[in-house]
This record gives sequence, structure tokens and C-alpha cells, in this order.
Amino acid sequence: MQGLTFNQVSQIERLVKSEQIAFSHLADDLIDHICCMIEAECASGLSFDDAFRKARLQIGDTRNIKKVEEDTLILIDKKYRNMKTTMKVFALISLIMIAFGSVFKIMHWPGASVLFLLGFGLLAFVFYPSAISVMRREYKIKWGGLIYPVALIGGIALMMGILFKLQHYPGASYLLLTGFVLFIFVLIPSIVISKTSTTESKFIRRTNIVGAASIAVILVGLCSKFFHWPGAAVELFVGSIALSLVWLPLYTYYAFRESAFIKGGFIYLCMAVILFNLFNMLLALNISRVVYKDFVQPSITLNSGTDSFIKYNASLINAAAADSTTDTTLVNKVNKIHQSSKELIEYISGVKTSLVALLDEIPESEAQSMSDDYYLLQNKFDVAIPTKYLYGENGNDGVGYNVQMKTEAYRNLLLAEAGDDQDEVEFIKQLLPTSPVKMVLSGDDVSWVMYHFYNIPAIGVLNTLSGLEYKVALAENSMISHLKEVQKETKQ
Repeated sequence: MQGLTFNQVSQIERLVKSEQIAFSHLADDLIDHICCMIEAECASGLSFDDAFRKARLQIGDTRNIKKVEEDTLILIDKKYRNMKTTMKVFALISLIMIAFGSVFKIMHWPGASVLFLLGFGLLAFVFYPSAISVMRREYKIKWGGLIYPVALIGGIALMMGILFKLQHYPGASYLLLTGFVLFIFVLIPSIVISKTSTTESKFIRRTNIVGAASIAVILVGLCSKFFHWPGAAVELFVGSIALSLVWLPLYTYYAFRESAFIKGGFIYLCMAVILFNLFNMLLALNISRVVYKDFVQPSITLNSGTDSFIKYNASLINAAAADSTTDTTLVNKVNKIHQSSKELIEYISGVKTSLVALLDEIPESEAQSMSDDYYLLQNKFDVAIPTKYLYGENGNDGVGYNVQMKTEAYRNLLLAEAGDDQDEVEFIKQLLPTSPVKMVLSGDDVSWVMYHFYNIPAIGVLNTLSGLEYKVALAENSMISHLKEVQKETKQ
């Protein structure tokens, strides 16, 4: 390396070390090779700066330096070669399974759960650990003993949390929160400190800090979105804007200042940032109430009507009890019907509360207060949870079957009290039917539980249950009026 000054050799060393060559002696060999290239150019009359620039152009970019290490490892290390191949194969297989699982989930085809389990399992426990292992071997960074284990644990927690969220398994919230906390408060700060402590340029340090802060804000927004915390839209918007309009221009300026040509990786990076931010913007959007008003409002209106009927029925019963001319038998019948009606309505209300709690993963006390405003419900159009909770596996093991049995028992009670009044009997039967229902398109008869609760969006199920409560209160009112009329006719 005769002819190059100490500072010039140090500049070449920084170029090679910026790629964090970890393989023994390879970094020294690369430095020696580049120095020889530059010395040869200087001997032909070029200045060091021109020779250094020409050498970099001949190399292509610093990624080619890193590629030398990767090729060397592949040639001499069979285990490393097998790990890289396994990583790529399982990455492809897992992503294909997740993609097909998503399609099956959307179309409600069988097998979606199995595809999700296999896809996320391979991604989290085969591909991701292999990728971390390869990175740990290729990149020797400061604080690597903390960064790589945290990245591994946090990444697996996030992937499993997403799987558990999709499959509605218990513990999804804890996994997601663990992953987000590790990424936001441990991994990102550790990487920033590691990068800034080994970088001399203030401009690069500031650029790294801006990029890390933007990603941290976006992750906070995603966490808020998952847990339905306020401010998610603002956090996603601010983080995406900072990443696109602050970090990307700064990085672009640095990239063009350091290189005389556009690298393929830079174009891919720009596309990745655009798509990532597009995804974040879509998450930040909230559907206007006007769009789903026709789905949500019926249940709220029915709940209000049920409350009015309950109060009105109670006033009728109190008036009958206070009337000295009222027959004791009538009072007992009315009270029996009122008690049965109250118990059924309370049971259905409890079913709705439990369903809302399952949908949004909130305490039942909070879900109960939401009955007056289902606009606050986050997962209004979820299908899987209502089906599992109310329909079960075969229609006879879900809560919906209990609703049907209790409704039939209440209807039979009213029919027994209706006696020979065919009009009242027919009215009660039409008001509270639980017999099989004929499907419009196929013409097949399906059970009452399947018709109302199988693969029906959550808000549709809530509308059905609210409508049933309203009908129960209406049937009670009709029966009280009927019994009072019967007593009046008897006295006459």
C-alpha cells in the first residue's frame, strides 16, 4: 500500500467497515485489494479522490462488498448455505399459506384456520429465527447482544399476536403488547444508539434518528389501532408524513451525495416506503357513520322501544294491582308473565353484552354501557366471533340454542294463557317463531339458530337479538291487554 497516506487508508477502511464485515481476515483482504486498485489508478496520474471514486464505481456499491462476504460464507460453510436455503424456502411457503388463508377467511371457506396456523408458525418459528441468525452472523454491530434477542422475541410475539387476533384465541392482547413494547422502547432505541455511536457524520446520525422516531410513532399508532386507543389515526398520519416528507428526502440527499448512480436497492426502498405509508393511511381512515347508519341504527331504535314497552307494561301491571276490582287470579297471571318476560329480556341482554365484550375484547361492564350506542363498537362486521359464540359447532352447542329454548318456553307460557282465542294465539306464534326457516336462494330448510346466527355479521346478530327483546316485550303487552279484556267480558 505504498503511496497512500494514513488518512487515505483510513478512508478506505471506513468504506469497508461500514458494511460490518464479520468474517475473519476478509475485511483486511478487501481493504488491501481496494488499496491496490487505487494505487494502480494513482500511478496512471489520477488523484486519490478520482481514483477512489473510480474504484467505487468498479465495485458497484458497498452492497457488493457485503456480497463478497456472503459468497465466501456460502462457499466454505455448508451449514450457513443450508440455513440460507431453508430460510428462503420457508419464507415463500409461509407467505403463500398466509395469502391463501386470507382468501379462505374472506370467502368463509373451510381450512383458513389451518393455513393461518401453518403459515404463521413457519414464519415465526422457522423463517424469522433463521433470518435473525443469518443477520447476527453477517452483521457484527454494537449492542448486538441486546438487539438480536429483542428483535427475535418481539417479532415472534407480534406474529403470534396477529395470529391469535385473527383466530380469536385468548392472550392475543398480551402478545401484541409485548411485541410493540419491545420494538418501540427497546429495539428501536438500541439500534439508534448503536448506529449513532459508530457514525461520524452528524447528518447521518440526524437522519437515522428521524427515521427511527417516525417508525416508532407509526408502531405506536398501530398499537393504538389494535387496542382501540384514542389517537391512532393521528399517530399513523404523523409518523407516515415524517417518514415520507422528512426522512426519505434526507436519506435521498445522502444517497445521491455518496454515489454517482441510482442503486436498485434505493428504488425498492422508495416503493416499500410508499406502500407502507399507503397501508398506514388506510388504517388511519375511519368509516363515516353515514355509511353504516342503516346497519347500526335499527338495534339502537329497538333497544329504545324495548325500554319504553317495559316501562309501559310495568305501569299496566301496577294499575291492575292497585285496582280493587281486579281479580286476584288475573294479577297472579300478569305477574307471572311479567316475571318470565323480564327474565328472558335480561338473558338476551346479557348475551348481547357478552358478545360485545368478545368482539372488542373489553370488560362486560364497559360492553354493557355500549348498548345505547353501537356506533362505538369497533368490530361491527366480524363474522367468526358471533358464529362461534351463538351457533357453536353444530347449532346445538352455542348460546343461540339456549336463546331459542328460552324463547320457546316463554311462547308456550303465553299460548297456555291465551286459551281459545285464536287471534291471540296466532299473533303470539307469528311474533315469536322458532321453527326452521326456508332459505330464499337454495330453498332448503335450516334451523332457527343457523338462519339468525351462522356467518352473520356482528351488527346483524345484535339487531336480531334486540328485535327479539322488542318482540318479547310486545308479546307481554299483548297478553296483558288480552287477559284484562277477558276479565272485563267475564264480569259483564
